[in-house]
Amino acid sequence: MTKPKRTVIDWVLSAETLVLARPDPDKEFSYKVSEVLRGQTGPTRIPFLVNARARQSMARRIEDAVLFRWTEESGWSQVAYVDSEYRAVLDTALAHREVWAGQYPASRLAVFEALLDSSDARLRELAIRELDKAPYGLLRSIELKIPVEELLSDLWTRAGYPYQPIRVLLLGLSNDDRARAEMYDYFERVHGWDWANNIGAFAAALVELEGAVGVRFLEHDFLLDPTQPPEKVRGVITALALQRGHAAPDTVAAIDAALARTLDMRSELAGTIAREFTQVADWSQAQALEALLQGEAHIPTADLVTVSVYISQARRAAPRISADQQEG
Repeated sequence: MTKPKRTVIDWVLSAETLVLARPDPDKEFSYKVSEVLRGQTGPTRIPFLVNARARQSMARRIEDAVLFRWTEESGWSQVAYVDSEYRAVLDTALAHREVWAGQYPASRLAVFEALLDSSDARLRELAIRELDKAPYGLLRSIELKIPVEELLSDLWTRAGYPYQPIRVLLLGLSNDDRARAEMYDYFERVHGWDWANNIGAFAAALVELEGAVGVRFLEHDFLLDPTQPPEKVRGVITALALQRGHAAPDTVAAIDAALARTLDMRSELAGTIAREFTQVADWSQAQALEALLQGEAHIPTADLVTVSVYISQARRAAPRISADQQEG
């Protein structure tokens, strides 16, 4: 599951110069800096025109402004319309800049988790975008404030589709039968397709909801089905790699067993398993992959290096993992 592009908060945190601007009293279609939040005012004027909607809004609300960022590489860019509610979030982000820049700590998640039920649609959208960036382990800790019916209603709409993966993952945390039905309906629809967008998110949510039962379903219908296209299978393996680090022991055992049977029957997936588990620094599949290398199973030449590197990294990690377990 690919993480999303930068959010407004990411742009704010990475800006060399960050300013608020309002219409210039002397040139109503031009912007004039009203406040510098970070850095300098920039080397040139802001090359954006004030549109009619923004001008009317700022005329009614003198505390409102438009946020612009400037960098040496890209110059000026418009970030967001800022009213008092948005300004509060902006100030919080800037206050946490040193901690939040380049990472996603629990403090960042907490700020946007609190906005999930905001009455401001823009802040709810910002919260959804931010949660989409959160590490899955952190995401699992949130209190789900969005009603299941709302998550479901936006799942396939044009406006909601760009955020489908995070909505699916949130449905996975709901422990709701309507969410379970949605997951199984999805897999029934896409089973015969050559492609399936966001299959990794749906697979992760199914395992979150159904545990070992969900793993066995994915194993039977996708991993062990030789007619399933590689990209769909890769999405399922990505989800299993993600869930293995967070699931209950019986689910972890089911994941390991499913992957072992998959390697026995479809050794050509060895490279995919090695790649996806490397992404989450999970070295649990090393023994099964090493046994495969030592046997006579067919592994595509292009994947031999990937599998070998995974096994080597697992060996190097073993003493550290053992020490961590003893300390725990």
